[in-house]
Amino acid sequence: MTGGRFGAIGMARRRPLRHHAAMRPYAYFRAHPALQAVVSGFSQRSFDNAQAPGIALPARTDTFIEFYLAETYHVRMSNAPAAARVPETTLVAPHTRPGTELYIRGRIDTFTIHFTPTGCHRLFGCDLQPLHDQGVPAFDVLGSPLRALRDALAVHGDWLARVEAAQGWLLDRLARVRPADALDAAALVLADPTQPARLRDLAAQAGCSERHLTRTLGQRLGAAPRLYARIARFQAMLKAHQAHPNLPIAHLAQLAHYFDHAHLVRDCQAFTGKAPGAFVKEWQGPERAGL
Repeated sequence: MTGGRFGAIGMARRRPLRHHAAMRPYAYFRAHPALQAVVSGFSQRSFDNAQAPGIALPARTDTFIEFYLAETYHVRMSNAPAAARVPETTLVAPHTRPGTELYIRGRIDTFTIHFTPTGCHRLFGCDLQPLHDQGVPAFDVLGSPLRALRDALAVHGDWLARVEAAQGWLLDRLARVRPADALDAAALVLADPTQPARLRDLAAQAGCSERHLTRTLGQRLGAAPRLYARIARFQAMLKAHQAHPNLPIAHLAQLAHYFDHAHLVRDCQAFTGKAPGAFVKEWQGPERAGL
C-alpha cells in the first residue's frame, strides 16, 4: 500500500471516527468509503463483568467475523444439549431460524467486521451456503492470513486503532476482490425491503435463469434468496422498533413494508418462535444488548 493511499485514507477516516467510544460498552463505526461495497462497518463491545445467560437470537441476514480478545461467548444451538465455547475468531453466516442462545460471562472484549450481503464472498470467495445457521472457525474458511489481523487487533487496546488496523488489512485485499456483477446488484435488492422484486424479474435483469440466480445467490448470501429477503424485511421491523419503541406492531409492519399484519405474524413466528407482541417486548438491539 502506497504512502499516498495511506494518507488519503487517513484523512477520510477521521470524520466518521471523530467520537472516541472506548468507554462505551458498544460502538459501531462505518467502513471507509473504499470498503463500503464489501464491508458495511465495524462494531466493538466491552464489558468488565458481563452476565447474560441464555439470550435467544432471532434469524438474521448478517455475515460477520468476530474476534474474541478476552473471554469468548458460549452458544447453544437448537437441539444441542449444552452451550459450547465459540472459536476465538469466528465467521458467522446468516441464521435462518430461531433456536440459538447466547451466553456471555466475564470480561468481554470483541471486535466485529460486518460484511455487505455478498461482501464476504467477494473478498474471500467462500461458499456461504453450507455455513448457514453456524459460527465456524474463521481461519478454516478464510485462511491463515487472517491471523495477522487478529494479532494486530490484540496489540491495540484503543478501539479506533483497531478500526484503523482492520481497515488497512482489508484495503490490502481490495486488489484481489471479485468485481461486482449483476447478481451482486440483485442481492442488494433482496436485502432492501423497500425494493420488493420477484426472482424471475431479478434473473431477467441479470441475464440468467431463475435457477442460476437462486443457486448462485445462495452461495454468496448464505441463504436461499426468497428466505433471505423475508429475514431482511423482518430485521427492518426490528430496526423500526428500536427507533420507535412505542409504536404499535401494525405501524412497525408498515414501516418494514409488510403487506399486512398476518405476514408479520407468520415471519415473527418463523424467525423467533414467538408472536410479534411478545418478542418485541423482550428484544434488545445490539446497542443495548451488545449483540
